[in-house]
Amino acid sequence: MSASINGKPLTGRHVALMLAAFFGLMFAVNGAFVYFALGSY
Repeated sequence: MSASINGKPLTGRHVALMLAAFFGLMFAVNGAFVYFALGSY
């Protein structure tokens, strides 16, 4: 069983990049929340 996106096979590199992008986004959003929380304290 293989997953595909737009007919291209989903490789380990794609999964790693998606995981890195997800956690990068989470760190950025959390950093913004901390910045605004400390600014309004």
